Amino acid sequence: MNGIPQKPESNVPGIVVALLIFGIVLAGLFATQHLIVKSFIQAFFPNFTLHTDVFPGEWLITSRSFAGGNKPSSREMEIEKVLEKIRLRKYSQSNQDLNFLWGKQDLKQKSHSRGGTIYFIKPNLVLFPLHIFIAAILTFLILLYFPPSQRLNPLRHGIQREYERLSFLLYKQFTAHGLDFDVVAALPEKERERSILQSTLPEIVTTEVEDYLKIQRWIRGESANPTIPITFFFRYRISSAYSNVIQGLVSGGAGILIFIIGLRG
Repeated sequence: MNGIPQKPESNVPGIVVALLIFGIVLAGLFATQHLIVKSFIQAFFPNFTLHTDVFPGEWLITSRSFAGGNKPSSREMEIEKVLEKIRLRKYSQSNQDLNFLWGKQDLKQKSHSRGGTIYFIKPNLVLFPLHIFIAAILTFLILLYFPPSQRLNPLRHGIQREYERLSFLLYKQFTAHGLDFDVVAALPEKERERSILQSTLPEIVTTEVEDYLKIQRWIRGESANPTIPITFFFRYRISSAYSNVIQGLVSGGAGILIFIIGLRG
């Protein structure tokens, strides 16, 4: 393709599909967050226990210790007794809010008196940013391979648009330097690189040509390497369009980190 690239068309159906996939993934993460967090705690923090059926909309995480084998410690048994009192509304039969409040106070006292740790977290609030981040990544990976139609896939539409833009720029550069791009691109890799380096083209063109040929094979279905579209999209779309924003976020995050460390010091 050596003509002038067409003006990008609106891809409203693709955006709708992307938002739909993102919503489904996000809903799935919220629906399974109990299982995911519980499995994570059991795998990486075996000395902690997660309770999700005590307080409405709030989880309880308590530390535990083992007195040999899997036998519960006295602290664990005391905490379980408090949890049972909360479930049976032993602290206040008439006022559920007071029952939860006094139960929390008793839990804190029982835990801290025996050197334990206790956390109260609201999962829908605490895990919301993490769910958004994970849902965005999963949506990106899903769109990378499904649906294949560019009209219903904004990611593939964007990759195709960047591929066409890079194609136009390469043809233009090679023509300006007196070279036939199709002839050079058909050469073996070593000869192609030598031909470019011996010309008046800048050295960076070597990398651009290799990226172009890789994404071309992927678009034509000749390559199933999953890293090719990811690398191409981030290098020629994200980095070129949002490099200043990314650098600003990194610098701002480093500044906030330094500020917080300074306050702690």
